[in-house]
Amino acid sequence: MNYISINSSQNVDIQFTSANLFQRILAFFIDNVIISLYLYFILHFGSDFLEKINVFSNSKNEIILLFVLCLPAIFYTLIFESFFSGQTLGKFVMKIKVIKIDGFQANFMDYLIRWMFRLIDIFALSGMIAIFSILVSKKNQRLGEIASGTATISLKQNYNLKDTILTDLEQDYKPVFTQVVLLSDNDMRIIKENFLIAKKNKNNQTLVNLSEKLQEVLKLENPYKTHSEFIATIIKDYNYYTQYN
Repeated sequence: MNYISINSSQNVDIQFTSANLFQRILAFFIDNVIISLYLYFILHFGSDFLEKINVFSNSKNEIILLFVLCLPAIFYTLIFESFFSGQTLGKFVMKIKVIKIDGFQANFMDYLIRWMFRLIDIFALSGMIAIFSILVSKKNQRLGEIASGTATISLKQNYNLKDTILTDLEQDYKPVFTQVVLLSDNDMRIIKENFLIAKKNKNNQTLVNLSEKLQEVLKLENPYKTHSEFIATIIKDYNYYTQYN
C-alpha cells in the first residue's frame, strides 16, 4: 500500500492512500462501458429519431447534429472530473478521486491537462505508457497527473471509524486537556492516522506540523518535551472524554 503525503493549506502533512492500478483500470473500464452505451444509443436511435421527425432536409446537417450529440462522450472525463470534484462515474464506483498534490482544490485547467494527456497515456500503446508511469513514479502518477500536479487517491477505508480512534487507557488514567472535546470523531481519525504513519516513517516534520496545528486549534501549549508525547496525550484524552464517559 502506497501513501501520498500532501501538505495542506493549513501547513499540515496529510497522508492519503494512493489508488492502486487495479482500482484505476476497473474505473476506466466502467467509464468506457458507460461511454459505449451512450454512443450506441446516439448512433443507433438518434439518426432514426431525426429521420422520423424530419428535422433536417439533408444528411450533412444530420451528421453535424450527431457529432454534437457525441461530444459528451469525447469530453466525458473532463466534464465529470470538473463538475464532480475529481470523480467520474467509474471513479465514484471504485471510491477513488483526483486531488492536487499541493493541497489545493484542482481546477478546470488541471483537469484539462489530464484529459489532453490521455492521448499519450491511454490511447497510445493501449495504455502501456500510463501503466508504466503509474508503477514507477513516486506518487503513482501517470504523465497527465505529473504534468497537472495531481494524483489519484483511494477513498476506501478497510476499517471502522471507531476502530481508528479507540485507544486503550489505563484504569486510573487522568486526562490533561479538556479542550479535546472541541474535536470531532473525523478530526481524531485524521490525527491518529497521520500520527501513526509519521511515527512509523520517522517523519518528525509531520509530528511538528500536527502538534503546532493542534495547539493552534485547541488554544493550548505543549507542556511535554516531544511533539509525539503531546499528540499521544491528545488522542488519549479524546478517548477518555468521548469513549469512556
